Amino acid sequence: MNSQGYKILKNFVEVDEETFDLLGHLIEDAEPIFNDNPSVKRNDNKRLQVDLSPKLFRTNHWFKLLRDKIDELGSSDHIMTDSVLLSSLPGCKAQAAHTDYVPDASLKATTDDTVPLLFLLALEDNTFLNVWPASHHHIQKDLNPSPIHRKTLVLNKGDAVLFRADLVHGGAAYTSVNIRLHAYLDHPSVIRDPNRTWIVYKHADKSSSLYASIKE
Repeated sequence: MNSQGYKILKNFVEVDEETFDLLGHLIEDAEPIFNDNPSVKRNDNKRLQVDLSPKLFRTNHWFKLLRDKIDELGSSDHIMTDSVLLSSLPGCKAQAAHTDYVPDASLKATTDDTVPLLFLLALEDNTFLNVWPASHHHIQKDLNPSPIHRKTLVLNKGDAVLFRADLVHGGAAYTSVNIRLHAYLDHPSVIRDPNRTWIVYKHADKSSSLYASIKE
């Protein structure tokens, strides 16, 4: 995972019909989140998010099982903190390339063992995630620019993807409704601002190898 920055976990957990129905009910409270990109800078309001209550992971059998399985993914110091449901409506455009953590000194000082992790679970077939493979190497240190093209990961129901906090990624475009679950495996070495998204085309140093390398 540390070479490319992500790992696909096939058949990570079963998503039964009762659980999917519950998640479908919870997503009704979702609200729009950022959804722009360099080509279309106006938010289309077709990417939605709702926080999941920590109580679910204590009281619901499926969520408790999911939490146990997620806890096995990182080190003993990684802690699953926030989790959300994401939804895309038909015609949802692709998100800009970004990271959920600001690449400050603390993130750049992490090792392969201490870097925070992110988790995305497909709740239905044809769930997508855009990644820029190995882009985290340009965040850890400035390298010679080399084109990094977007790769769209395709997940089926029950599949998951685990990826580094410094991997550049973005929500994919959708032509039909899709819901999925996203969770953070934070590490005490890095403090995450839950209200901040670091967007490459807006926030990256224009002279950096990362800015020169990312191709959206």
